[in-house]
Amino acid sequence: MDARNQRLFNIIIFSSLILTLGVTILTNLHNWWKLIPLSLLLLFSFMLRRKRLFGERLSKILSELSFAFDIVLLYLISISDMSRVAMFYFYIDIIDIVLFYPIRQSIVISVIIYFEYVFIQFVRYIKWNYFDFAYFSPVLYEDALYFVFVFLIMYIAKQQIIQKQVLTQTMHQLEERTRQYGETNQKLQENARRAENHI
Repeated sequence: MDARNQRLFNIIIFSSLILTLGVTILTNLHNWWKLIPLSLLLLFSFMLRRKRLFGERLSKILSELSFAFDIVLLYLISISDMSRVAMFYFYIDIIDIVLFYPIRQSIVISVIIYFEYVFIQFVRYIKWNYFDFAYFSPVLYEDALYFVFVFLIMYIAKQQIIQKQVLTQTMHQLEERTRQYGETNQKLQENARRAENHI
């Protein structure tokens, strides 16, 4: 994606992160002392993937490590969140991955994030309720559909943006070539007139 679209999506992602952070803390005031530092660390992890701090190679390593860091933070935040608002962090993470990383890497990390989500929901049921598969089972199909829906929508949006950029670049190239051909044709006509005048 071009710089303009990247800035736009960065604004959307970070605004969503900050909004989710605020709502999560407001709905879990008794755990604010845990949720605030954990949420800020998650925000820092997202920011880390946007900056090249120590050069191309190390930045790529840090970017991959930050996803593992995200998984740990998502677990700790979700366990401390009684209102389940923090589940939006999972969707924001998938949006971030799909928009800014290759499709294979996006699929692998998204599947890992979903399985972590299932594990967290299982732990929550064991911790706060007796386990009943009838109540737990929607996590396996309803929530899975939400994850797939978010992934596909963002992937389609990304492909549309890329195709639009390619089309725009192609049109600019055609316009430039047309201009060059026009200038060349004009010069040839001028040379032909001069040759006729000499004759």
